[in-house]
Amino acid sequence: DAGKAQGEYLCEAFPDGASILYFTGAPNDQQYVDRKKGLEEALKKNPNIKILDEYNVENSKDLGMSTAEDSLLSYDKIDAIVCQNDDGALGVVEALKSAGKLDSIQVLGIDGSDDALQSIQDGEMTMTALQDAKAQAEAGADIFEKLKKGTDPADIEDVNIPFKIVTKDNVADYLSK
Repeated sequence: DAGKAQGEYLCEAFPDGASILYFTGAPNDQQYVDRKKGLEEALKKNPNIKILDEYNVENSKDLGMSTAEDSLLSYDKIDAIVCQNDDGALGVVEALKSAGKLDSIQVLGIDGSDDALQSIQDGEMTMTALQDAKAQAEAGADIFEKLKKGTDPADIEDVNIPFKIVTKDNVADYLSK
């Protein structure tokens, strides 16, 4: 769902198409597989958005930064760098700031970390797909309470806590939470 949210955001932000780079975590990690699949599925709505290349930055700020620095030298046009988590995205932000390209390349992350939210507030990162830990914990507590009261696990409905798109337009709603 997080990758899908990023893809939907890109389709809206770049209706005429874009050239993007995809910075990932470990290729054998299931969330990597799922997030990439979600992104690719959403991007089918706009075939003019092209993934130029994919790099494993191990979801690391340092590798995100150094890979972005190298990428700026390797590609003529990059419209966005899409990261599978906020740490990698924050590294990309640092590289773009140093190169004076922060205003021309959008940076997307996943998780909604405090640092990412602040970066969005500061006009650096473009968006993050917030993984709502508070809502997840509340849903988990509700399920545990039902189990404690003797509810058969088979009678408990699946719970889905959707990712929330956070941009400069709504980041204030999430910063203090």
